[in-house]
Amino acid sequence: MSDALKKLQEENAALKEHIATFQKRDELYTLAMEVPNEGLWDWNPITKELLISSRLMETLGHTSKTKFTTTNEWLDWVHPDDVAGYEAKVSEHLKGLSDYFEWEYRVKDTNGKYHWVLARGKALRDEKGLAYRMVGSVGDITQRRQAEDELKRSHELLEERVAERTSELVRVNRILNEEIKERKVIEKELKAAKEEAENANISKNKYLAAASHDLLQPMNAARILITTLQERILKPENQSLVTRIHYALESAEDLLIDLLDIAKLDAHAMSVDVQNCPANRVMYLLEKEIQSVAKKASVELVVVECSLGFTSDVRLLGRILRNFLNNAIRHASGGKVLLGCRRVGKNIRFEVWDNGCGIPKDKLKIIFEEFKQLKPSGSHNEQGVGLGLAIVERISVMLDHKVDVRSQVGKGSVFSVEVPACEINKEIQLSYQPSSTEVVQDLAGKEFLIVDNESSITHSMSVLLQEWGAVPYCALSLRAAVTEVDSNRISPVAILADYHLNEDETGLEVIDAVHRLLGKNIPAAIITADRSQELLTKCKSKGISVLNKPIKPAKLRALLSFLTRDA
Repeated sequence: MSDALKKLQEENAALKEHIATFQKRDELYTLAMEVPNEGLWDWNPITKELLISSRLMETLGHTSKTKFTTTNEWLDWVHPDDVAGYEAKVSEHLKGLSDYFEWEYRVKDTNGKYHWVLARGKALRDEKGLAYRMVGSVGDITQRRQAEDELKRSHELLEERVAERTSELVRVNRILNEEIKERKVIEKELKAAKEEAENANISKNKYLAAASHDLLQPMNAARILITTLQERILKPENQSLVTRIHYALESAEDLLIDLLDIAKLDAHAMSVDVQNCPANRVMYLLEKEIQSVAKKASVELVVVECSLGFTSDVRLLGRILRNFLNNAIRHASGGKVLLGCRRVGKNIRFEVWDNGCGIPKDKLKIIFEEFKQLKPSGSHNEQGVGLGLAIVERISVMLDHKVDVRSQVGKGSVFSVEVPACEINKEIQLSYQPSSTEVVQDLAGKEFLIVDNESSITHSMSVLLQEWGAVPYCALSLRAAVTEVDSNRISPVAILADYHLNEDETGLEVIDAVHRLLGKNIPAAIITADRSQELLTKCKSKGISVLNKPIKPAKLRALLSFLTRDA
C-alpha cells in the first residue's frame, strides 16, 4: 500500500511540474496571440480542439478572453452557405493538396451580424506527413468586401443604365430603320443605275485607251507621209489638197490624244513625277512648240521670261499650259497671246492672256466640262472639240493646283494655274535660257536605223528622212535590226526605235543589241505611244531620248538635230 501511495505521489509531483511548464508556455503563447492586429487560432485536427485569440473574440463581440472551443462550435458561427466551402478547403490542406490554407467566409458575432473574414493557416506534420496541428490567423475583411459589393452594385447599376440607353437607341434605330426602309428601294434603284453608268464609263475608258493607241499608229504614219508631201514642190491645187488633209489628220489626231488622256485620268492611270524646275524651261519649250501654231492663226505669241522656280509634274503642268495656249490662240482672232508667271505668296501663278472676244460670266464654269466649247472668233479651221479644258480640270485636281479664269466680253481672257514655288540654283536657271538661234543639223548622207513593228511607220519615216537627205535603214524586230546593221556593214549615227515590239521585245533591247554589235554606244531615241513614267525613268537612266507618238515632224526634225549634233 505504501509503495502504491509513493508511486502515486511521484506521479502527482510530475503532473504538477508538467502543469506548471504548460502554464508558462500558455502564458507566452497567449501573449503572442495578443500582439498582432489579426486574430490567431490554433487547431488540433485530431481532438478537434480550437484555441481562438482574444482579438478574434473581440471582433466577434465576445469578451476579450482567449477561448478554447471545438470545431463544431466554431462551425455554428460560420454562415451556413460557407460551411461546405470552409470544410473542403481545410480537408484539402490536411491532405497535403495545398501549401497553405486560405479561405474567405462569413462568421456570426454575438449580435447575429455576419463578418467577412480571411483565414490563413498552415498544418504542422509528423514524420509520416500527417497533420497533428494547424495554426493561422483570421482578419476581418468586412469593409473590403462591402467596398467590393458596392463597386459591384455600381457596375451593375451602370450596366443597367447602359442597357436602358441601348434599349432606347435600339428603339430609335428601329424607328429610323422603318423610315429608311421606304427610301431603300429608291436608293437601290439609284445605286443600280449608278453602277450601270459607272460600268459603262469604265468600259468606255478601257475601250478608248486601247482603241486610241491602235488608231494612233496608222494616223501617225499618215501624218508623216503628208508632211513629206508638204515639203515637196506640188501644183497649187495639190498643195491645197495636201494642206486640207494635213489639218483633217491633225484634228483627228488631237481628238484621239484628248480621248486617251481623258480615259487615263478617269481611270487614275496617269502617274505623277513631282520635281523642282525653272519656270523658264517650261515656257521656253512651250514657245518652241506653239509658235508655229500661232503663226498659222496670225496670232502674236509673247513669252515673258521668269526667274522663278516651281515644284510640280513638269509634263502634266505643260499639258495644262499647252491647252491654255491653244485655247487662247483659237480665240485670239489675229491678236496677241501672252504667257508669263508671277509670285503669289508661296506659289507661282502661270498666266495665259489673250485679247479675244472674251467669255460671258455664265459660261465660265461650263467650259471645263467635256465637249463644252464656245465658238471661236477666228476664221481658221482649228476649232477643237471641247476636251482640252476638261483635261485641264482633271489634271489640276490630280496635282492639287488651283486653276482659274477671268474674262471680260469684248476684251479677252486670262487663264491661270497656281503651283508651289521653290528656289532654283542659278546655274540651273541659266541652263534653260533660250538661245537666240536654233541650230538645225544637216542630215544629208547620215545613216539612221529605224525599228518599228508597224511597216507603215517604218515606211513613212523612211520616206520623210530621205526627203531630209538622210539615209534610213529599217527593221521590224530586234533580229532584223541586228541583221540590217551587220549585213550592210553600216554604222548609223543614231537609232530610232519603237518601245513595244512583237514577241515582247522592246526598243531598249534593240538599242543594247546594236550597241554590242558596233562595240560602242551611239545616240538613240525611243519613239512610242507609251507615256508612262516608268518608261521615261528607264530611258532617262540610260541616257536615251523619248519622243511620244503621234510624231510631230517638227519635233522629229529637232530630235534628229539633237542626236546628230556631234556627228
